[in-house]
Amino acid sequence: MSYLYEIPNMTAGTGLDEVLASTQASVPVFIPMLLLFVFGFVLISGYIQQNRRTGSADFSMWTVLASICTLLVALPMTLVAGLLSLDWLVIVVIVNIFAGLWFFMDRNKNEV
Repeated sequence: MSYLYEIPNMTAGTGLDEVLASTQASVPVFIPMLLLFVFGFVLISGYIQQNRRTGSADFSMWTVLASICTLLVALPMTLVAGLLSLDWLVIVVIVNIFAGLWFFMDRNKNEV
């Protein structure tokens, strides 16, 4: 039977890191899409929850929180060779910087 990609072998006692690395080798867009999912999930769910509780929501604050959560997920992925390239880590850090700048520039002098 012909598969779209080679299924990782988990019977040899390999860890989850090797399974993710072999999946990343077969499907190169897997890890960036996983990071985009984490970013979008935190952003949308936090924004909707704050809007439901208080009646208004701060989009720039949730962008910063989502980018920090994405960075916290991406940093351990750099420890496994071949899982997350330096290019994607640089993109995540740049998104963090721009989200932080947007958040601090969005504040008024009266807001705490």
